[in-house]
Amino acid sequence: MCSAMIALGLTSASAFALAQTDSQVTNQTFVAFDIETTGLSREYGRIIEIGVVKFHNDHVIQRKSWLIQPGMPIPLATQRVHGITDDMVADAPPFPDVYQEFLDFIGDSVLIAHNARFDMSFIQAEALRHALPMPANPVIDTLRVARQRYPDAGSYNLEHLVQMLELPAGKHHRGMQDSDHLRELFLVMTPAHYATVDDLIAAGGLSFPLKRSSRKP
Repeated sequence: MCSAMIALGLTSASAFALAQTDSQVTNQTFVAFDIETTGLSREYGRIIEIGVVKFHNDHVIQRKSWLIQPGMPIPLATQRVHGITDDMVADAPPFPDVYQEFLDFIGDSVLIAHNARFDMSFIQAEALRHALPMPANPVIDTLRVARQRYPDAGSYNLEHLVQMLELPAGKHHRGMQDSDHLRELFLVMTPAHYATVDDLIAAGGLSFPLKRSSRKP
């Protein structure tokens, strides 16, 4: 990938090739991730938490989460959604410090997120803001996959899908908890229906560049 594309936060088909997208899903390591933010706008909002779960098939390799100092107050309305307060992030590291740890954690894994355009648009905005590279990893959007697998679901937000599919219950709207829910959802939706990572990209791969952020479903 050329340095100009990295600087712009873009990815390409050649970047996908670096991740061995022709490999079998059962041979691939995935990282489910979720972010929490100060608001819905990637232009004016900031990331305040990243949660990640690395797994291979049904085996969890590692979990991690980071709180991030956004450099701005967290609106009360947003605090009511995820429960993250100004005091909780007062001594947290800034995004650039956490981001390097995030990149080290994901390595060459395939990323999965629910409504991935929202999460990746914020990561793209933060990366551009701090002149940092975007990940070259393929990104699978389980929201898109779920719409194909369950056309009559009615709602496709993560909490509804967890309830509908009778997956393990738990808290929502925190990075680690939602990443765990996402891993469970992914394992239910994908192994019997998508043989290779290329198949997953065709079903729910995220295209770049990202033109705008999207609201959570």
